Amino acid sequence: MSIDSVIIKVLYQLPNVYVDKDKFDFKYFESLPGFRKSCRDKSPEEKRIHFPTISIMKDNHGQLEIAFEFSCGKFLNGNNIETLTKKDFLLLIDKLYKELRIRGIDVPKEYLIDARPSRFDACMVIDLTNYASCTTVMQVLSKIAFPQNIKVKRKGFPQAEFDGHQFILTNKSQKKEWRLSIYDKISEINSSEANKNETVLIDINGKMIEKTVPEALKLMNVKQLLRIEFQALTPKEIKKQLAKQGVDTNYINFETLFNQEIASKMILNCWNQYIKPHLSSGLLQRMNEHNLKDKAKKQGIPAPEIMQMICYKRACSMYQNGINDIIKEFPDENLRGWISKAEKTFNKIKDADKTSVARTFTYIYKCIKEQVPFKFRV
Repeated sequence: MSIDSVIIKVLYQLPNVYVDKDKFDFKYFESLPGFRKSCRDKSPEEKRIHFPTISIMKDNHGQLEIAFEFSCGKFLNGNNIETLTKKDFLLLIDKLYKELRIRGIDVPKEYLIDARPSRFDACMVIDLTNYASCTTVMQVLSKIAFPQNIKVKRKGFPQAEFDGHQFILTNKSQKKEWRLSIYDKISEINSSEANKNETVLIDINGKMIEKTVPEALKLMNVKQLLRIEFQALTPKEIKKQLAKQGVDTNYINFETLFNQEIASKMILNCWNQYIKPHLSSGLLQRMNEHNLKDKAKKQGIPAPEIMQMICYKRACSMYQNGINDIIKEFPDENLRGWISKAEKTFNKIKDADKTSVARTFTYIYKCIKEQVPFKFRV
């Protein structure tokens, strides 16, 4: 579990906060009738290092504040795949403070630590290389009939081979309070040159070596990488999520939220509320049959053999002890021959057991519940 994108805010009127007027003329904006928000443009170099988007805005009391919107992982490490922990917080604050000062924006570190969050993204990545593909996971989620107050969206990334690389749930009200996004991280990486050029330090036999993210994943033999993000998009939603965890919501700052335990529970609570109740055994079985059928067709297995195998697997699922119970109930030699043929077909399909849909979703839930971190290591 990790922390990704945030929006944090600091009051401009606080002592020792200084902004070069060539960067932002606060007095001008303060006197501007009806002013609400203005964003500072980023240079190509700032985009390259994932420098925060900086805005000035008026709060509900008419006070000017500076807002910083950025991906914590990309800004600190150059990527948002590795897990960030509590020990990374002061490193992040130190880098943010120094990069702001270089650009004529001086905000004391204690103000950055104490900044008010207005958005918080909890995230995690799961290596599905030995399980069903990310595409299969999206297909299963797309078959769920969600309640009417939930909006469902499925989309692809630019340059993706086919549609359906990203699955999104949000509340249906006019103002979006939260968003759950589940997607194929490798497809996202391959969708743009900027993503492909992101670098990481990978531990190769105890030595830290810099590689691009695609190079590091190839060295690790990671072929399927599922990303789950839960985004609390408003201060109200942040409070709601913290209250569920028994955290004191009377005073919430950036340091409070930069907590791996809080991030992991946000994702777990969201999965338990919106995904897990809808993953019926019937749905998983149907999607597993669909998955087996596609794999068998790609391997050129004849249609009659495919249908025989699917009927066999469906029959096994009806009995507690599977095939053993079937043979006890129907001690027929012809049936044994039919079963033997179906089993041979199933065994022809590469990784059929490993890529079981039910096994995959069990593993995803295990990773969420046990907070399994992702590390670049060979």
